[in-house]
Amino acid sequence: MSTVCNVCNKKFKCLYDLKNHCRIHTGERPFQCPICAKEFIAKTHLKEHNKIHENERKYACEICTKVFIQKNHLVSHSLIHNQEKPHVCVICNKKFSRKHHLLRHYLMHTEEKPFVCDVCGKTFSQMCHLNRHYKIHTLEKLHLCDK
Repeated sequence: MSTVCNVCNKKFKCLYDLKNHCRIHTGERPFQCPICAKEFIAKTHLKEHNKIHENERKYACEICTKVFIQKNHLVSHSLIHNQEKPHVCVICNKKFSRKHHLLRHYLMHTEEKPFVCDVCGKTFSQMCHLNRHYKIHTLEKLHLCDK
């Protein structure tokens, strides 16, 4: 079996990594935190997340007061302070400070809409847009008039 993503052509060393990556496109998140119910695409992401509940924050930003559980979160955060944007779209050259923002941006170019409303069938390119859309079905009112 190929270890190349058939959606974005990204290559992987092993099938396990490809399978986890494909969940980015499908929206599948099979690993759920038993404490807060947050869902993840990979078991390793869930293990790292569990440190939040242990409150183990040992990586501190030298510029602001934020502390992080993982070193890579601190590194990613530091890009905000130095305004570095190392992730570049190969299609339009737009730059992003975070890799997942670039991956989300690519959906705009591919017009892929992998997130489907199970109530009406409407499709969305981002999970956050689907979640916002669900509120029309539940009649949840986010902003109520106080008069």
